[in-house]
Amino acid sequence: VVGTETAQDMSRPLSAFVADELGLRGAIRSYETKHACYGGTVALRQALEWKASGASRGKAALVIASDVALYAPKDPGEPTQGAAAVAFVVDDAGVAEVDLNSYAWAEPAFDFWRPVGESFPRVDGPLSLECYEKATTECFRQLADGRPLASALEEFAAVCFHVPFPKMVKKAVMKLGEANGWSEGETSALFEGKVMPAMAWNRHTGNSYTAALWTGVAKVLAGAQSGTRVAAFSYGSGFGSELLTLTAGPKASEGAWTKDVEADLAARTRIDAETYLAYRGA
Repeated sequence: VVGTETAQDMSRPLSAFVADELGLRGAIRSYETKHACYGGTVALRQALEWKASGASRGKAALVIASDVALYAPKDPGEPTQGAAAVAFVVDDAGVAEVDLNSYAWAEPAFDFWRPVGESFPRVDGPLSLECYEKATTECFRQLADGRPLASALEEFAAVCFHVPFPKMVKKAVMKLGEANGWSEGETSALFEGKVMPAMAWNRHTGNSYTAALWTGVAKVLAGAQSGTRVAAFSYGSGFGSELLTLTAGPKASEGAWTKDVEADLAARTRIDAETYLAYRGA
């Protein structure tokens, strides 16, 4: 299953291109999911539910979140664009177990969209922030379930967010603090202690759309001790959102993926503006 908002064909799913490259065929399902940046989480949820239902009959699922995250040249969002992809193998718990109970919130909105035939998205920046903040507040309110949210969050070592850009996440956390009557110090403690460390890789990759949240989750799971609890807030324009909770498994402490990710980040090359514009044909 591939979650993406940048499909390469109006009919053929991106998963078919992946299956071609991997030589996958036969008694399998192959399809694509879409809900802006929430699409990768939708794909993961479907795979988890399929596995939990028993319908998998011992098979595993391969889930990929990947996009082409580009804005129009000179668009205000252009500096935030980035590149990353995340792949999951959904099978018996090893790296992490995702709780099937989650907390969702959705409302129809035109905060970010890309009409058919257009190369770049259209964005209503103020509305996008408003929707993101409301989704955050409503999902975490459900998690609290009548308890003080600060108490509910104590069980989590990290709180991961979908990261369009880090300042947007900080604004959402500040709004969450306001909604729950926290002091500025309490809000800052949550952000600096449990939210900001999860964005370490996102600060290098930029906004990767469907992969943005899960890049952060991969970061905090790397080296985590078995039993460590992680909260993961997913958001997609349009808008749909979901707060999931995970528990690190016995293989998380190995952080097998960390070395490759950090090698890729270290191998990047800084380019000047002229070269960048040439790449974009601007």
